[in-house]
Amino acid sequence: MLYMNVIKQLDTLQLQVELTFYQEITALVGPSGSGKTTLLNMIAGLIHPERGMIRFQEQTFYETGKKPIPPEHRQIGYVFQDYALFPHKTVSQNLFYGTPKNEPWSDEEKNELINRAGIGHLLDRYPANLSGGEKQRVALLRALFSRPRLLLLDEPFAALDTDIKASMRRIFLNVWSYQHLPAVIVTHDLEEARLLAKRMIFIRNGQVERDEYTRRD
Repeated sequence: MLYMNVIKQLDTLQLQVELTFYQEITALVGPSGSGKTTLLNMIAGLIHPERGMIRFQEQTFYETGKKPIPPEHRQIGYVFQDYALFPHKTVSQNLFYGTPKNEPWSDEEKNELINRAGIGHLLDRYPANLSGGEKQRVALLRALFSRPRLLLLDEPFAALDTDIKASMRRIFLNVWSYQHLPAVIVTHDLEEARLLAKRMIFIRNGQVERDEYTRRD
């Protein structure tokens, strides 16, 4: 379980939310500039609230007046909108860059995820030779191969064409189902949120406007 109760002053508004996330896919939905990506970045430790608390399971990531846990110690997989692949590394090198040395993946596990994502034929290529959809699949698997406890995705399919976007949504769910991590995805696309997430949280002007379940399993 992830709990956050935070306040952060942005350029044009004050972000103030109290939220609890569970072992499911949750979509943060709302217009640009409403604070969705800022929430992800605070969870990841890339920025900090002005005050409040962020707690995941038994670990307090941030609490007012205390030293925050640095990003590299939070065990979070983050899929950025621009993919953030290393251009000088092959797909294979990108995939396993963040894998903990004390928790290596078995060949069987690697092959299972690579096959689910359909990128086995891309392992020796460099990012410059990949399409947008291929880069997105590599970015998603790289996040998972880091053995995260929590997965964050910031508008992961926004830059893709409609046909590729539909395919990538299916691939994401197929890959995610291998581990069933708690996942938080930022999107402004209501259709995407309903397709991917069990729960939608609507953020507007830095506040939670609505919190609802799209389905109950």
